[in-house]
Amino acid sequence: DEKADKAALLQAQTQATSAVRQVIGALPADAGVSQEHVAQLAAFLQGGAAAKYMPQSMTVQGILTDMYDTFAADVETATRDEASANTKFEDFMNIKAIELKDLETTKAKKEAEKAEAEVRLADTQKMYDETAAQKEADVVFFDETKAACEAKHE
Repeated sequence: DEKADKAALLQAQTQATSAVRQVIGALPADAGVSQEHVAQLAAFLQGGAAAKYMPQSMTVQGILTDMYDTFAADVETATRDEASANTKFEDFMNIKAIELKDLETTKAKKEAEKAEAEVRLADTQKMYDETAAQKEADVVFFDETKAACEAKHE
């Protein structure tokens, strides 16, 4: 029964060591774990089965608590930064929407002015064409009248 307890304790220590190795392997480089905690973890991992049992749970819990606090602070900072960026983006989009409305109004005004100018141009062109046709008719009439007058005069 004592051998079973020792085997169970050894197995639990091996599992704990394996779990700590996995956590350390999964840590990002910028996790913010202090050098003291890293040294304690390294000592825990190197102690292995040969060392006497020394409860390390408080150290591991302290490290995990520090990691949690660091991650929570990082999430809070990231959330605050994202909210600020989102507010700036919404302000930017509102300004652009107002500018777009102003430009669309200006475009509609310019298109109306263009349409009006095209109508005036068409009217002016029509009047010019009519005047040019009348001039041609007047020149022909003048030439005919002049020729008739000269024929009568002779």
